Amino acid sequence: IPAAQPLGAERPALPRGANWTAFIFLAAVALIVIAGFFAEVRKIQGVKAPVSMPTMIQVIMLSAAALMLAVGRVAVDAVPKTATCRSGIVALVSIFGLAWLGDTFIAANKDVIVAAIGNLARTTPWTFSLCLFFASALLGSQAATMRALMPLGFALAIGPQYLIGMMAA
Repeated sequence: IPAAQPLGAERPALPRGANWTAFIFLAAVALIVIAGFFAEVRKIQGVKAPVSMPTMIQVIMLSAAALMLAVGRVAVDAVPKTATCRSGIVALVSIFGLAWLGDTFIAANKDVIVAAIGNLARTTPWTFSLCLFFASALLGSQAATMRALMPLGFALAIGPQYLIGMMAA
């Protein structure tokens, strides 16, 4: 672990183009926020539904990353060797991989899972929170669990205030 820099010590100069890359990143974040607020921005001519936000985020951020590499004149072969890139790739594989795996598992066994949870939650609605907990542990993703099981909670007529409280499970 590198030693912490003492207070008041001079930091090394930023590489040329660093200011522009920071500006590009902030502009990409602003564009994502605008796209989230205004669905019209996400519409493609000839297509009925707007592009989904996860797709917009991926397209905008990957485009911004490519632009930052070009503007910042970064040595592309050095990028995978950085600690930030390595951590990001591990996180990408972990999060997307687990979420994809969980979604695939739920989709393949949806009839069995929904029937079992539905019968249990119909008789004792509070047990739905336990089902959410175990499904989240199984899937490794709270978001994938919400997407897969919350519609069942609504179908079982569990009140929205209870479903919101159960999300922590």
